[in-house]
Amino acid sequence: MGEIADAMLDGTVCQECGVFIEEPPANGIPRHCTDCRRASRGKGKRMKKTRLTWAEFSQAVATAGRGLNARHCAEHHWQIQGGDWLVNCWPNSNRGFVMQKDGEQSRVGSLREAIDLASPPKAKPATETVAPPWEETRDRPVGLIRRLWRWIW
Repeated sequence: MGEIADAMLDGTVCQECGVFIEEPPANGIPRHCTDCRRASRGKGKRMKKTRLTWAEFSQAVATAGRGLNARHCAEHHWQIQGGDWLVNCWPNSNRGFVMQKDGEQSRVGSLREAIDLASPPKAKPATETVAPPWEETRDRPVGLIRRLWRWIW
């Protein structure tokens, strides 16, 4: 082996970046410098995933109050039915909560997003009738083009 490889193996230099470590070598054990140690902190630690159960899923869909119902297709494949769209859900996949609106590509999201995808759009509140732009109103005078059009005819 070369000198650098030997120095990395005995702990004289950092095993990742090759920087000289000023502290005395620790009995021939490969080591990291402080920068590499700081950068690697937190790597390798997996976040604890929360698993969604069928009971929680079906209860959340039922309490949405939009006429939706949950369907258990397979062990890790559930559906939300009854709305404008059929939404397939894979709640415990490696990527997290995966959902697919009927006819679209699957994507990662949340249960609330899946319920919103499946449910019919919320009714818009009634608005006042608005006069067409060509009619004159108190707050909006008839525009120049409309006046020209009247003058031409």
